[in-house]
Amino acid sequence: MRKYENLYGDISAGSGCNALKRDRAYAIRFLNEFQDRLFFGTDICQPTMPTLRPLAEFLLDLRKTGDISETVFQKVARENAIRVLELEK
Repeated sequence: MRKYENLYGDISAGSGCNALKRDRAYAIRFLNEFQDRLFFGTDICQPTMPTLRPLAEFLLDLRKTGDISETVFQKVARENAIRVLELEK
């Protein structure tokens, strides 16, 4: 993502969750560095899908412990999708 400034990523797939949870320190750096280009759940049609819960809980915990700011959390959780997909006009 450093090399390609127009590359965005949705982290809600199981593989994204596993990669982030495998190394918490790296996940924190990654989320903070690419906070403007990450999405959570943009490819999910059903919010009750069981694959979403582990990552949602992980992100909520990072916010609770202060490892990511409220701003970073909101960008990844909703604001980036609204901005990039032009969901509000």
